[in-house]
Amino acid sequence: MPAKLVKEIHDDLRKTGQHPEDVPTLGIRSNLVELEQFHADTVAIKALNQQYKNGEFDYDELLVRLYPFEQGAYGKILGHHLAADMLYSDLLDKYSDTGDQNTAKEHQSWDVRDPEVIRYRLLMGENLLPEPTWQNAVDDYVEQYHSSPKQRAEQQKTKHTRAVISQCEKISAAFPHGMRTALVDINAEDVRDFIRQDDTKPSTKAKNLTMIRAVWNSWSIYNQKQAVEGDPFRAELVQHKKAIGDTEAHRRSFTTSEFAKFNDSLSEEIDDEVRLVGMLAAYCGAPTGEIAKLERRDVKLTSDTPYLVFRAISGKDRIARSVPLLEPITTELATYINKHCNRPTDPVFASKLVRSPSDLSKRLKLHITNERPDDPLQLVPYSLRHTFKDRAETAMDSRYVQYILGHKTKDSSAVHQRYGTNAPPSALVVGMADIQGLREWGMFEEFD
Repeated sequence: MPAKLVKEIHDDLRKTGQHPEDVPTLGIRSNLVELEQFHADTVAIKALNQQYKNGEFDYDELLVRLYPFEQGAYGKILGHHLAADMLYSDLLDKYSDTGDQNTAKEHQSWDVRDPEVIRYRLLMGENLLPEPTWQNAVDDYVEQYHSSPKQRAEQQKTKHTRAVISQCEKISAAFPHGMRTALVDINAEDVRDFIRQDDTKPSTKAKNLTMIRAVWNSWSIYNQKQAVEGDPFRAELVQHKKAIGDTEAHRRSFTTSEFAKFNDSLSEEIDDEVRLVGMLAAYCGAPTGEIAKLERRDVKLTSDTPYLVFRAISGKDRIARSVPLLEPITTELATYINKHCNRPTDPVFASKLVRSPSDLSKRLKLHITNERPDDPLQLVPYSLRHTFKDRAETAMDSRYVQYILGHKTKDSSAVHQRYGTNAPPSALVVGMADIQGLREWGMFEEFD
């Protein structure tokens, strides 16, 4: 059965008012007024047809007198059956080899791909639209994502598509028929059993469930005639979001000594990409994930004041911002880019190592020296962001600190509206220079 053709005929019946669901139905829930009107219309229509047969008026007059009744329940039901019977008669003639209609009917020789056969079967109330499966939902989501008018880099599309397909295939192992499981057969218990056996932390599970749930919701949004009720993923997503606060890793800033040792160690890193990502994270507090997404067009080296543009990322509550570049990082970045990047949309960092968050974090951890082993707060690569915040708040107006960090606040939004991603103002240059010159910041609890 050609699903696309079925949907097209299905839609055409809707538009022309011939779909069985548009025809009135009478049953136990019908009220007495409807039943009485149906009976009255039946009697009136039969009387008109008898008068026509008796020659009291011509056929044109019959059509005029029948028209008001055609809008009622009896008229619509009768009209639907007449249309179906007419099409049925045409099909019997079409598929009868001998002219014997009974033979054609008994042999069931109709071509199921014939548009007229499909139309007749739909008119008679058959549901020929196949039950949508989990594979259908995943394929449709990917198609909608790639055809979306929202501007996304090709690299971002590829990465997100791979992540979505991977997670959807993993969770399908818990469904009765894997990727071929009908959406109506996916239930919350299957989702729960699968998700809770995974030993990843709640924040990771919540992230994965959010992706998977987007596939589920997208199907009903873009395929409303085959929309599926319920949401088997919502309960687990809510539970894991609540658990994030209890299991979330609490991080601290680098001490001045630890920060100096990190920079010294990083300068010896043999991988240019890892070294530059680490330098930028320490320089302006940008998350390594944002740095890894930089494209050549985001690095403005020929401006009077060289600067970086961090663009707003879908799903992240951060604003776009521009960050001035100072030496020595400007020269390091220029040397690297001139060697590796050509087109505006080329990724600045293209290696698999940098584009894998976990692998990049492990590599940067090698350059961290934890001089406070008794501190319950963790010292990790993301601590560079906390460190920049502490340093910046010592040397710069808090409005600009929030802006450079990308935090979406009233003050940072005002800075963004004023400066946007144009050439950074001198106020930011001076402030960034003061931050880089700091040798003391924050207060660290002593442990005996």
